[in-house]
Amino acid sequence: MRSERAASGAGPPIISPAEASRYRALPPLLTLPEVAAFLSVSEKSVRRLVAYQRIPCLRVGRQLRFVPSDLLRWVSARREGG
Repeated sequence: MRSERAASGAGPPIISPAEASRYRALPPLLTLPEVAAFLSVSEKSVRRLVAYQRIPCLRVGRQLRFVPSDLLRWVSARREGG
């Protein structure tokens, strides 16, 4: 349930504990430096993979973000495919 204040647009929205628990269930997104460290490559290499659409990513504005489960699948596919 949302408060009257949030419904009127004044101030930040108020969310219920049930709504908050749904947001906590979402996996955190990884940043470019985190992905570079995970893959043991430079940030420039990750940017190249993104530019050539070789690695799954999301754009949030101008920022790159990566879903951990997508990256694990991507790495696994590379290992199996040789």
